[in-house]
Amino acid sequence: MLLHIGMLYLELGEEQEASQHFIKGLTIVEAMELEYAPQFLAILQVIQRQETPMVADYWLQNFTNRIVDHPKFKRTIAGLAL
Repeated sequence: MLLHIGMLYLELGEEQEASQHFIKGLTIVEAMELEYAPQFLAILQVIQRQETPMVADYWLQNFTNRIVDHPKFKRTIAGLAL
């Protein structure tokens, strides 16, 4: 639900608020296996723009580790402009 709320904030152009909701939502499911969703690329891009490099790197590494959950997570990582 928090990720969905974050996407709504993103649609409204409120990236900082969106980023905060994305991080809260991702933190809740951090240890869970996730199904791939193309929105994860947008989520990580917002986190990269709005958060400190340390926070952005943490979530990039988290999604890099999720490639074993679903091979399409490689697309998410590859889609980030580092």
